[in-house]
Amino acid sequence: MLPPAPPPTNEAERLERLRALAVLDTAPEPLFDTLSRLAAAICGTPIALLSLVDASRQWFKANVGLPGVSETPRELAFCAHAILDGEVLEVGDACADPRFAGNPLVTGEPGIRFYAGAPIELPGGVRLGTLCVIDRQPRRLDPAQREQLRELAAAAAQALELREQALASALAARSRHEAELTGHVQSLNSVLDQLPAAVSVWSRDMRNVYANAELARWMGTTPQALAGCSIDAVVGAQRTAVRDLRREAVLRGEIQQFEILLAPPQGGPPRSMRITLLPWRAADGTIDGFVALGLDVTAEREAATLARLMAAIVDGSNDAIFGQNMAGQVTSWNAAAESMLGWRREEIIGQPAWKLFSKGALALAAMNGEQGTLSSFETQCRHKDGREVVVAASLSPIRDERGRVLGISAILRDIGPLRDALSALRESEAFLDRTGRLARIGGWEVDLAAGRIRWSPQLRAILGMPPDAEPTVADALAMYAEPGRGQLAAAIEAASQGVQAFDLQLALRTACGRDLTVRVIGEPVPKDGRIVRVAGALQDVTGCVTAAGAALAAALAQAAAPPGAAPGA
Repeated sequence: MLPPAPPPTNEAERLERLRALAVLDTAPEPLFDTLSRLAAAICGTPIALLSLVDASRQWFKANVGLPGVSETPRELAFCAHAILDGEVLEVGDACADPRFAGNPLVTGEPGIRFYAGAPIELPGGVRLGTLCVIDRQPRRLDPAQREQLRELAAAAAQALELREQALASALAARSRHEAELTGHVQSLNSVLDQLPAAVSVWSRDMRNVYANAELARWMGTTPQALAGCSIDAVVGAQRTAVRDLRREAVLRGEIQQFEILLAPPQGGPPRSMRITLLPWRAADGTIDGFVALGLDVTAEREAATLARLMAAIVDGSNDAIFGQNMAGQVTSWNAAAESMLGWRREEIIGQPAWKLFSKGALALAAMNGEQGTLSSFETQCRHKDGREVVVAASLSPIRDERGRVLGISAILRDIGPLRDALSALRESEAFLDRTGRLARIGGWEVDLAAGRIRWSPQLRAILGMPPDAEPTVADALAMYAEPGRGQLAAAIEAASQGVQAFDLQLALRTACGRDLTVRVIGEPVPKDGRIVRVAGALQDVTGCVTAAGAALAAALAQAAAPPGAAPGA
């Protein structure tokens, strides 16, 4: 174990003022007990002490979590180190700190691993001790907890200062002493009123003894108006959760901590409140009631929910999504980005974005970040294996709460397969168009609900119609000669009822006066259990019919010729 902490340079003055307070070895006081309980609740530790460092010992004016211990030797005291400086002394892991690793309070009971002590400093730089919190496992305070621990220590210092002033004044006049005690209470109230938490004290019969400004604001009233009120007036319909489930435990001396939804009495949506109930002990150690600390964690809960939702959306997206800071380093990377570009998240985070983009895209990204504008473009990204991936990129600025641009968010969509599909579609359409022109086949469909007919460009060409012609069903039927016109109309009507498909060979006259023989086939098209269209194709078979007729005529002529006659005679 290393040597103990050296004494402060003003040690003689410090001990003189400490003893002049006549506070050493005095009974517990609710004020200091409350400050210690608040420190433990705010910092989330099982132990909190208000420690005064004497010449050879540290003595506890208030003690939360170390029952039966009132003092320890000064050479073992963490607080002896804390009073050497005006800042909060925080020891995240005592076992890893050379000053304390061999300390019996670390290696033995109570097994200190974490310590944070805020000096209790009187005017003139005299530090009498600390308000400290202790845990049996390593940890760290967040900035808000450190600040609130410092404020609570300042409240203890103010209380001791007022005590000092009150003792001095008591020698002059009792009235002045009483006035300064009143100022003592007002000073403490001022400190508690500045805390961003609802602080209240309740008697065993659930009546309000004290309420700070935050609780009064929540209730839409004043602290004075709450004095003596039943707890029912504060928690309303949720009183069962506090009274029946928690009251008995806290009155047995157990600290209770839970979250509950509370609706403000003056109206508005329920708020998520983190409630801590601390036993309130009288001077003789009996529990007279409890202290309630309420923190509104609605924003924290909503932010956490939103963060989880956004993370799930981003990670579940089929598009690659990543962020980069203004220095050009990748800061986030979703699963689709890993799949598209081959880089694992742990490989690419912190790496320069030039590994992903071409120089032109990087320049556009930098300009986008500086101007804080949205831009979309097509570019090529580099896969980890060196090949290039064609993407549609959308870049947008990442801003802080003040609107300042902190970086760039990039959304990438792989459009290589889409380009291949469009190319294949164009080739397929060209193939079908050539086939239709060579075979003189066109397509048609009748929309039964609208009563409209639609023709393909090839069918318009076969029937001599302009490319922009929009014929009606009647116009189309009028081209056919009877009885074929009636046959086609009946076939379309039967198909519209879902009866059957049809295949007809009919004669028609085109818009430019040509007589054609055509083959018309059609079938019903169902949707949601009913026929919505009749669709089919028309083929010009005039040449086939003419050729077939000529062949038939030649065969008949050959059959009628005298025996031995030459073919064609």
